[in-house]
Amino acid sequence: MGPRRLTDISSWPEVDATVIAPGLDEFPYNEGGPTHRPKLAYSYTIDGKIYRSSRLGITADAFDIFSSESAQAFLARFPPGSRVEVRVSPDDPSFSVIEEGAPQRKRSHFIALVVSGGLILCCIIAVVFCRLTAQSRGRAAHAFHCDVE
Repeated sequence: MGPRRLTDISSWPEVDATVIAPGLDEFPYNEGGPTHRPKLAYSYTIDGKIYRSSRLGITADAFDIFSSESAQAFLARFPPGSRVEVRVSPDDPSFSVIEEGAPQRKRSHFIALVVSGGLILCCIIAVVFCRLTAQSRGRAAHAFHCDVE
């Protein structure tokens, strides 16, 4: 799927789908990576034809979740028989994605990235300040645990 098609998803028609069955794949712990992948089988009708899908996002890992509790909370919103809106490709009605959840996840990933970057920047500033202080005060800086050697 090309970049242009990915940006067009928000303009794809929304269709009501019916949840058939929720599920959850669990993965072994992998150096802090996600360990749970919600699954959701659903069906929808376009022009009188019934389609079935289990695609949540554009990629298989689009909705990967770190904790079992968060994954279960996500799935609890979609009990069997409930309705969910999906975006359906106008070029291929068998290709659909669940839009719900993706914007919030993108926002939370962005916030985590900004906070992490801010912490790294603070650490760099502290190290530079400590080194400059040590150089200007000489050996007295060792009292502040700044090792300049």
